[in-house]
Amino acid sequence: MAKRGLLREYHLISVLAYAVVDLVALISSALLAHYARFGDIEMTMAYRVAVALGLIFALAIFPQMNLYSSWRGHRLVVQVRALAVSWIGVLLALVLVGFMLKASAMVSRQWFGFWAIFGGIELALGRALGTTLLRTMRYSGRNLRRLVIVGTGPVAERVIRRVHANPGSGLSVSRVVALPNCRRAAG
Repeated sequence: MAKRGLLREYHLISVLAYAVVDLVALISSALLAHYARFGDIEMTMAYRVAVALGLIFALAIFPQMNLYSSWRGHRLVVQVRALAVSWIGVLLALVLVGFMLKASAMVSRQWFGFWAIFGGIELALGRALGTTLLRTMRYSGRNLRRLVIVGTGPVAERVIRRVHANPGSGLSVSRVVALPNCRRAAG
């Protein structure tokens, strides 16, 4: 019997794991930014509110940008780019709220800049770690998706070549179904 991937069967758990990693990255990067700016990690209420709003905005924006959807078959750089755009969206939302409430002077711009940089780095590292873990599982035969190719034309041949060339994508061709009057694809 073929191995079934844990994350395939428990997609909700993998989504929650990514969300938790993202939130931990944002909190730890905010603390690191506070330490870099002020020399300690004890935040005043203004900074705690800024971080809490950032977490709320991240929980609202990240799923809308499909960060918790399947990235199977995509390069890590594409995922990190989407993550960067989402993080910039969170930061812009924070700036907008601070401007509208006339509260931006309550938070250090230097701290905010540090948080933007450290947060982006930690988010990217979290994604890279998650993607590496998933690829390792796929190379070992776990978390695979099996494909049935219908047809045997040039498109089918191209799909088969791409799947065979990228074993870390977690895709494998299990069958090729030939249609009547079609030539057989090489597989």
